[in-house]
Amino acid sequence: MLAILVVATGCRFGFESRAPASVDDAAGDGAQADGPGADAISCTHDEDGDGVLDCVDVCPHIADATQQDSDSDGVGDICDPDLGGANQILAFVAFTEAGSLVLTGDDTLQETGEKLHLDGTGRTVGVLAVPVGNVDVVIGGRINSVPSSGERQLAIFPDPGSNQPFFYSDIYQLTGSASVHVAQYTGATYTPIDSTNLGSIPTGAFSLKMHARATQMTTTLATAQTAVANATVAYTGSSSLTFVFSLLDVDIEYIAVIGAP
Repeated sequence: MLAILVVATGCRFGFESRAPASVDDAAGDGAQADGPGADAISCTHDEDGDGVLDCVDVCPHIADATQQDSDSDGVGDICDPDLGGANQILAFVAFTEAGSLVLTGDDTLQETGEKLHLDGTGRTVGVLAVPVGNVDVVIGGRINSVPSSGERQLAIFPDPGSNQPFFYSDIYQLTGSASVHVAQYTGATYTPIDSTNLGSIPTGAFSLKMHARATQMTTTLATAQTAVANATVAYTGSSSLTFVFSLLDVDIEYIAVIGAP
């Protein structure tokens, strides 16, 4: 069944969200209990196709049939941002069930085939109410097409509340070449701190990762090739995460949020 939705202010769009790994299945029914910014889900979906269902997969967005977790923190080695540290999967979003990802903007959305399709006609913002400190945030899917002009962007913003400046990760192109950025917003202007030139925004399968720590932020775009930007920052955590999609025809398949000490 195909669901079509024109985004309106405060609209909630369906997704499956994984509660923190430390929350027990108290009811014994195979469903994760509620956690911050997350909804209870049943173990019915396998995003990465490795034979392990999302609600118990130690890396639900990266295929790993062995489920290796050397430090036994619930985050598998293949996606663990800090082996030896007490890391935690704070949220995992796969677009399969009702949830609380709030979207506002211009795009027409289609929920089909366990993905969220944005048609690239404008700018859409999604907010995930998961408080984070040190964190890795990964959004993955497929960029289908990119227009030849306009403000084209895919961004991950930690929401700092009233604190300025704040720092974020994005792919961005307005005029000239596209770039992968670590950037900051001062309250008046957006300024790249470090960037890697892409030439143009690539189409095809992608993942965009923001690695945020107190004094360092890294943006990694993985497509057929990998581009990285890295900068010294003053990051203080955030009360929620914001995702910006501008003028990109894109399928979003998952969002993974992994907390670190």
